[in-house]
Amino acid sequence: RKRKYFVQAIEDAKREGLIRVDDVEAATQAVYSLFEGALARARIQDNPEPLKGIYEQVLRLLDAVPEAREPSRQTA
Repeated sequence: RKRKYFVQAIEDAKREGLIRVDDVEAATQAVYSLFEGALARARIQDNPEPLKGIYEQVLRLLDAVPEAREPSRQTA
């Protein structure tokens, strides 16, 4: 199931101090719901537009620290 990857990623980011969440389970549910909802809308509309900006939405949802929002922090 995809959800376990969301849990692990959120736990890792919290441990590294990149996000500020109190409840990992609630944060996982919120991010997963956002992702699944956007994906469903994209499929229904046959248009990728609902997926645009999802990265920024997740960062806001998880209260990411400014350093985590910088593109240079992302690795391949």
